[in-house]
Order: sequence, then structure tokens, then C-alpha cells
Amino acid sequence: MSEKILVIRMAEQGDALAIGLPAVKYFQKRYPHAQITVLTYGENKVFFEKGAPHARVMQLPQGAWPDNIVAAMEQFLGLAEEVVAENFSLIVNLDTAFMPCFLARFLKDAGEPVEGNLLAFSVAELIEELQQETLSPVKVSEAETYLQSTWLTFGQWFTQWWDTDAPPQQGYPEYFLKRCCGFSDIDLDMTLNVTGIASDKPYIAVSIEGAEDGLLDHSAFFNMLDLHKVEYKVLSQNTPVTKRLEIVSSAELLVTIPSASQWYAVATHTPTLLLAGTFDPRITMPDYATTVNQPVDAGVLVNDIVELLEAS
Repeated sequence: MSEKILVIRMAEQGDALAIGLPAVKYFQKRYPHAQITVLTYGENKVFFEKGAPHARVMQLPQGAWPDNIVAAMEQFLGLAEEVVAENFSLIVNLDTAFMPCFLARFLKDAGEPVEGNLLAFSVAELIEELQQETLSPVKVSEAETYLQSTWLTFGQWFTQWWDTDAPPQQGYPEYFLKRCCGFSDIDLDMTLNVTGIASDKPYIAVSIEGAEDGLLDHSAFFNMLDLHKVEYKVLSQNTPVTKRLEIVSSAELLVTIPSASQWYAVATHTPTLLLAGTFDPRITMPDYATTVNQPVDAGVLVNDIVELLEAS
């Protein structure tokens, strides 16, 4: 019987795309005859359908991850039953969020072949503390408190690894997968098969919803774009992820705050200009970035955009 491998990456969209997809492709290449399944959450399913179409997807639907810890545990224990029934030969948890680590710990304690991240304490201990009302909020919210890993190098994840003389050229995905998980020969391929949208004129994609207070005057920015006759399409969190990918794929440039949008651009080979704010660009290594801890002047930003478009 061929091997069956489960890769778990459930949390934030950017991480599912930048971490989960390259890992699935890595296991497909490493085990060419194995059936690779990915367990993910909500709209993340799109990334694996478009980036690793031969992988099977198990999905926890959007909204099926309750905020209440007891309800979430019940949901994930039901998910664990589904995983056990699959009889996987290897289960790899790449996630760092509490509930996926809870799932991995439960599966490992049940005798399943789990590799990667899991809770540092047993499910029985967690249940006991919940029943006795002694569970510290820190124990379920701070990864340094709840997370342990079978990867001996994973402790590096808790360091300010980007603040070094030679940060990884591909940023966080390279650091996470190559150094923390030990996948030294991974290709870090997050390319997606996305059909762009038809457009009469070249345009930029803009993703600045939820920007830090005082980072950029949005009205002045869009007025300046109009003044310079720069076409643009705005990405909204309410727009389905497939549509956002299509918009970014056909754009000449993505202008974005730190968000999953940057990885949409990497996956579709679109240059990125990051409005850094308090975020250190060395973490994600965009093509271009504004100065850290500095507000962005709308006029200067638009002039820079025009120059980049002319140069391209």
C-alpha cells in the first residue's frame, strides 16, 4: 500500500500560502508515490487547489473554528476522529496556532505518527485545568508557553531572526521551513495557477485596508493616483480570495501593508511595494519598501509608484 501523508497548515491565509503550499510541494517531490493530503481552514483551500492540484484537501470550513476554547476542542476532537480513520503513515503539523497544536498532541498521544509542532502538555492536563478553572490565559495564547516541537531546531522560531547581518533572502518562509523545520532542500515554491483578469489599461493593486493609524492619508493617496492617471484596483477583505488573486496576478505592482496580499504577489510573480510602518521588511523581503517607523507621504509614494511603473 502506498504511503499516506497529512500536512497540517490551518491558520492565517498568508502562512497557509507561504508555508503550507511549499511544504505540500516538498512532500510531493520527496515522496512521489505517496498520497499527500493537506488539512487547512476556510478559503485557504484555494491555494492548494491552484498550487498543488494533485494533493487532496481536507478542510475545516470557515466559521467552524469557534472562539470558545471548549467548543473549539470539541470541533477539533471530531476532526481528530476523521484523521485517525484515514490511517496516515505520517502526519506533519506545520502550524503554530493553539488548536492545530492541540490536534497534533491528541493524535500523537493516540499513537498516530506525528511530526512537528504540538502542545507542550497533555490533553488530559488541559481538560483538568479547564474543569478546575485554573487554566491560565497565557497557557493558551502565548506560543512560547504552549508549543513544543519534534524538530530540534524549531526553538529558533521564537528569536528575532531577521535582526541579523544576513537574514534569509526569501524571508520568513525560508527561515521557517529551512532552518526551523529542517527542510534544507525545499524549493520554497508557492506559485499558483491563476488566470488574470482582463483590463484595458495597466493598473496597480492596492491593499491598505487596516493600515496602522497615521501611516498614510488614504484620501490623499487615491487623489494623487487619480491626478497622475494611475489606474488601480483596491483589494478588500470582503472580496473572495480567488478574485483577490486574479487582481494581483494581472497587476503591474502591488502596494500593500504587511498582510497575506504580499504572498499573493509572490505566488503570482507580481512586484510588491510594502508600506512598512512598524513592520521590519526583512521579515518578508518585499521587492520595495518604505522606511520603517516613518509615516508615508502620499505625494512621495505616488511619485515612487510612477517611477517604478515607468521603469518596468
